[in-house]
Amino acid sequence: MKILLSSYAYWGLILLVGLACQGTSNVTQEASPKRPTVVFKSMIRSMFQDAEGGYWIGSHKEGLAHIKDGVFRYYIKEDGLPSNQIRRIQTDRAGHIWLETAAGISEFDGKTFINHQAAKAYKVLGEEQVPINMMIGDNLWFGGGDANGALRWDGQELVRWRFPVPEHYPNYDENGHHPTYGYDPYAVYGLYQTPSGTIWLGTSGNGLYLFNGEELKWINEGDSLGVVRAIKPSSNGDIWFGNNALGIYRTAAEKKTSNFSEETRQKPDGLWGALAMETDPAGTLWFGTFGDGVWSVSLDSLTSDFTNLHRYTTLEGLQTDCVSSMLLNDRSQLLLGTCEGQVILYDGHRFSPFW
Repeated sequence: MKILLSSYAYWGLILLVGLACQGTSNVTQEASPKRPTVVFKSMIRSMFQDAEGGYWIGSHKEGLAHIKDGVFRYYIKEDGLPSNQIRRIQTDRAGHIWLETAAGISEFDGKTFINHQAAKAYKVLGEEQVPINMMIGDNLWFGGGDANGALRWDGQELVRWRFPVPEHYPNYDENGHHPTYGYDPYAVYGLYQTPSGTIWLGTSGNGLYLFNGEELKWINEGDSLGVVRAIKPSSNGDIWFGNNALGIYRTAAEKKTSNFSEETRQKPDGLWGALAMETDPAGTLWFGTFGDGVWSVSLDSLTSDFTNLHRYTTLEGLQTDCVSSMLLNDRSQLLLGTCEGQVILYDGHRFSPFW
């Protein structure tokens, strides 16, 4: 239980970060009395690029931004969003933008926000099944807020899929919240869906799970890995996931989970937690951290002494050492969302402000 408290406190520190954004913008902003006319100042929680090349940027406190052809437009609660905190962004086959917010799931058809409420009845992961052909297409998965489980949109309704809870866990209130901590250790904070539909679920206190539509597997069963926020596959097929402070791990179906942070022997110099991960076409895996900059490692040439493990901080030209989200765009450029509301572009040679 001590691990849950430390992880929660650690994330609480992140949410308090709110420094003013530096630099000027060369992007036109569409002004409105209802919309702010300044760039974000709070953490960039999520980023997404749509099929038309437009960027969707989700913040911690100031809503959603869309950037396309030099036009910068904001959307906030007054425009129909259920919350100004945008945690995850994805799209369906119709091109609609789906948002996981702090107050629920919202669908944007280009004109209107349609806010979806989860059905009262819920299902249990591993006890009820989803046909494998129903795990892909317009079947979208989201974190379920601070309550047990994830949310799944099946094309018609939004349903909560809960984790089976051991008998020794305390009773939660009607909203699924822990009576002491205010959140559920089975809440889903990290999520990655493979092209085949398999879902990797990172929880707020119990580590990582794998759900293939039939079986639920607890990857770190018996080990206390705490909060898992970042999940990403590497070029060799391994799944990498980041804990707030206990390390960065890698696992595969036939391999034992290992703590990459311990292997690198870098403590206390960094790489002991990841808020974001991304891979580039060269097979390089990137890690965004809270206060320790950005790290990269080329897995194709990974050596036992980790000489190709690189760290980038403000000393190397990075504008901040706190990176909360990552996105690889259609030009194979890396975008870094920061804890101070900036978006930074890395073109393979240098870091520069995106706007």
